[in-house]
Amino acid sequence: LKAGKHTLVEAKVVDRETNVAVHAEITKLVNNAVEEEFLASDFDEPDNSLEMVEYSDSIDDQNAKTMLLLHGWLGTKEDWEGSAAELTTILPNWRIVAVDLPGHGKSSPIRSSESQAVRNALKIHAENN
Repeated sequence: LKAGKHTLVEAKVVDRETNVAVHAEITKLVNNAVEEEFLASDFDEPDNSLEMVEYSDSIDDQNAKTMLLLHGWLGTKEDWEGSAAELTTILPNWRIVAVDLPGHGKSSPIRSSESQAVRNALKIHAENN
């Protein structure tokens, strides 16, 4: 895995106890390789901000309602351009906002393992482990 090449693991069935031990070791090695990849410096501080656009005119009212427009699978915030223009006419006192979800349009993908996502949520960095 670390060499960047495909890897084939062949295991011979011996007995249940040995097979469980071998499987556990293989799983540990794969998890470690994946974790090292996701803990690389490029991913320590991921940019989790979402690209967004507000279609409504400047609304200063703190109590104004907001309509968040979410695109579908493989879409972008630009999918809403025509509808958003119409909505601003129909709902002049609403904030009309569309976002690019992670990995779509101009928003960065979220590259993390489950444990890295937990670390990010808890603001625990690699050097603290």
